[in-house]
Amino acid sequence: MSPCNHRLPWCSGVDSSNESAKILQTAGEGSVATLEPETVLERGYVLGHDEQELQRLKNQGDTYRSVTEQAIRLSGVGPGMRVVDIGCGAGDVTLLLASIVGPGGEVIAVDTAREAVEATRQRVDEAGQSNVHFLCEDAGTLMLEAPVDAVVGRLILMHVPDPVGVLRTLSGQIAPGGLVLFMEMDIESLVVEPELPLVTTWLDRVLSTFQRLGIDSRPGLRMRDQFVEAGLPTPRMQQFGVISSGRDPGTVDQLVDLISTLKPAMIETGVVQDDFDLDELSAKLEADANWVNPLIVDPPLIAAWARV
Repeated sequence: MSPCNHRLPWCSGVDSSNESAKILQTAGEGSVATLEPETVLERGYVLGHDEQELQRLKNQGDTYRSVTEQAIRLSGVGPGMRVVDIGCGAGDVTLLLASIVGPGGEVIAVDTAREAVEATRQRVDEAGQSNVHFLCEDAGTLMLEAPVDAVVGRLILMHVPDPVGVLRTLSGQIAPGGLVLFMEMDIESLVVEPELPLVTTWLDRVLSTFQRLGIDSRPGLRMRDQFVEAGLPTPRMQQFGVISSGRDPGTVDQLVDLISTLKPAMIETGVVQDDFDLDELSAKLEADANWVNPLIVDPPLIAAWARV
């Protein structure tokens, strides 16, 4: 089975603009809608920040929590450090960082979307963490009052229009000897074995939607060159993996949740021509996964880090 035919973009990110993107309808029968390059850049994080998407991000965070913590600790983030979490989303990385740096450290959770900042604030309060502060700012223009020891981001660079510019800006906010750590996926490395035709069809539709929205499907493989172009040292890199089974709780739900979030864009860009019933689709996917119980190698999380 070719891994490129069985891939799924689990993702999160930061907004780069609040402006809505325009859809162009191409002329002719059977044509599809695509985004002009400039509107792709304007759209930013296309999945939004409503309650459904924030819950999806929490579920995704559960899947990748262990490997994210491994990457953070391996990079050198530790007790007493002042760390920025770029694109805090639903707060999963913020909470991990707060635990790792401890009461003697500080985490600054940053996101363009106020909904994400407030969701993170609520989770931090519920967890009883007192070492977290919050900023509603754009990653590309962030200016801190004082340098920090590290900047960390997970599944962020794939959603910003100028990853190199963001890395350059953020590295300027770090004290000498400090750390830049980003974690992105190689989405095309997802494998489902044995193949489930219905799962394959919808995985490819999800990926096609992302491609038509201008989102890179292999952002983890771009980071080495992006770091260097931004003026950073060649980063140390490591890949982290998660493997699950079709019958594991929540496995099918992750795909269905992502399809639900992307449904308007799927229709808008012509990936699907007609509306579809999510409950019916969910039941069919669940039945297939329970019957065959395939092995699922999730998209690996690739970490890249360097000292400034």
